[in-house]
Amino acid sequence: MTTHIERVVDPHILAQRNTPIEALITADIAPRLSELLSQPEAEVLVKLVFHKEGKAVRAVGSVSGGMTLCCQRCLQDYSERVAIDLDLRFVGPNAADSDDDVELDDDGLVEIRALIEDELILAVPLIPRHPEGGCDESIIGQYMVQETEVASAAPTRKPFADALAGLNIKKTQD
Repeated sequence: MTTHIERVVDPHILAQRNTPIEALITADIAPRLSELLSQPEAEVLVKLVFHKEGKAVRAVGSVSGGMTLCCQRCLQDYSERVAIDLDLRFVGPNAADSDDDVELDDDGLVEIRALIEDELILAVPLIPRHPEGGCDESIIGQYMVQETEVASAAPTRKPFADALAGLNIKKTQD
């Protein structure tokens, strides 16, 4: 297993040579993913096996590993495990039959690192947070405002109700 993955590969050559990709990659080669992480120490294992399928090439495999995100509930770091099954079909330029097809460039190449990075970005939760009960309640309590504190802070003004009451008074005086 290598720790290096080429930026651009030719899926047809990988399929002809029966060359799988198996690499342990880090977030430093995925700058867009790094922006979403609270710690840039993410390591993921990429396994892809390429085989011919007519004029196309299919790559089947997985991406798995962990990344550190910031919980949006307690603002503390936590580890998020990802396990993504990949089934990619590489086709020539302008030959995509479905949204799942990956089009190769004019030279028959694909930016495999960007493709893997895209899959990892899609695996990041929309709102990262610990699993239920995983947050430290004492930390959350520091940021919570009690309803009684809000109610006693200031009397409630109702500007629209006051304006409406003024209109009703003018109407009755006519």
